[in-house]
Amino acid sequence: MQIPLLLDEHYAPEPDLMLLKRREDSYTAALPTGADVLLLIEVGDSTIGTDRRDKLQAYAQAGIPETWLADVNSQVVQVHTEPAEGAYTHVQAVGVRIPSTPTAFPDVTIAVRDVIPW
Repeated sequence: MQIPLLLDEHYAPEPDLMLLKRREDSYTAALPTGADVLLLIEVGDSTIGTDRRDKLQAYAQAGIPETWLADVNSQVVQVHTEPAEGAYTHVQAVGVRIPSTPTAFPDVTIAVRDVIPW
């Protein structure tokens, strides 16, 4: 289930998948913010341009440490890390079936195709 991510009072996108920091209220008292996100995954097809241009910038500005953008059409995942000044400074492209290791979980590998079906 997608839940909104509160980035500011006017913008609360609904990412396809978020791994959040544990919180005692399990996010029932308030929506997660950028500070709560460990890993965020967006899957795009016809919206990939908007996701790449607008959402990635917003996620970087919010300080989300790692965002994966999965392009359904090209079957490629762009792994964005190291946010600074409203942009991610490191980007790596991998296939959707190729496991990647999230920065927050160095002992875990995830292939986007295994967690988000399309």
